[in-house]
Amino acid sequence: MSYKSKKIKIVPRDDWKIALNTHEPIIDKTLFDRVQVKVNLKKRAKDNNKFEWILNGLVFCKECGNKMTLKIKRNRQGNVRNKIIVCSCSLNQEKNKECERKSKSIKEDVINNIIITSISKKINSIISNKKLEEITLKEFEKSTTSVLDNQIEILKKKVSKTDKAISSLYEDYSNKIIEEEDYRRFYQSEVDRRNTLKSEINKLVKQKEQKPTISKKELMEIISKLKNIEEWTSDKLSELLYNIEIDKENNIFINYRYDVIGKL
Repeated sequence: MSYKSKKIKIVPRDDWKIALNTHEPIIDKTLFDRVQVKVNLKKRAKDNNKFEWILNGLVFCKECGNKMTLKIKRNRQGNVRNKIIVCSCSLNQEKNKECERKSKSIKEDVINNIIITSISKKINSIISNKKLEEITLKEFEKSTTSVLDNQIEILKKKVSKTDKAISSLYEDYSNKIIEEEDYRRFYQSEVDRRNTLKSEINKLVKQKEQKPTISKKELMEIISKLKNIEEWTSDKLSELLYNIEIDKENNIFINYRYDVIGKL
C-alpha cells in the first residue's frame, strides 16, 4: 500500500515471499534456534510474577497441544493454598471445546517430583554409560526425528478439525442459522487459526530437515549444567528436553531434544 494513504494490507503468513540465506549470518542457525527456545521460556507464571515454575514453557497438553501453566489457589486470607498445573486453554474465556482435559489439573509438586526423578535417573544413566560415544555416533549417522513427527501429526489433526469447523460454518450460513456478520467473524477467526497452525507445521518441518543431532562432548556439556538439581532452570532443561506432555489421564511423557538421549 502507499505510505501516503497510511493504510495497511494484512497478508497471510502463508502468502509471504521469503528469501532465505541471501546474506552471511551474524550467528549460525543452531545458536539462533537455541536462543529462540530460551526467549519463549521467559514468560513467567501468572500471579503477579511472584512465582517461578521450574518447568515453565516446557509442559504441553497432549490432547490439544496448548501450553500448560501454573495456577495459584489461595484461601480467604490470601495465603497460597496449593499450586496446580492446568491447560492454558481452560483459562481463556473462549475455552477450547476440543480439549479433552477440560479444566482437569495436576499438582505442581507431583509433576515436579516425577520429572526431577526421571531426569536425574537419565543423567546418571548417561554419565555411567561406557558406550556413550559409540551410541551417539550411530545416532548421528541415522538421526531420527520421532518427537518432531509426533508434533507435526498433532498439528495436522488440528488443521483437519479447523477445516471441518469452516465447512460447518458455511453450512450454518447457507441454512440461515447464523447471520452474515457472525459468519464472516467466525470464518476469519478459524482461517487465522488454520494459518497459524500451518505456519507452526512449516517450522517443525524445517527443524526436521535439519535432523537435530548431538555429539558426546555437547551432551556432556549439557549434563554438567544439570548435575546440581537446585540450580535447574527451564533454560537449562530446555537444552535437554524438547517438551513434556500430559494427557487427559495425567500420564506424563518426556520428549528429549535428541532421540539418542531417550535411548540411553
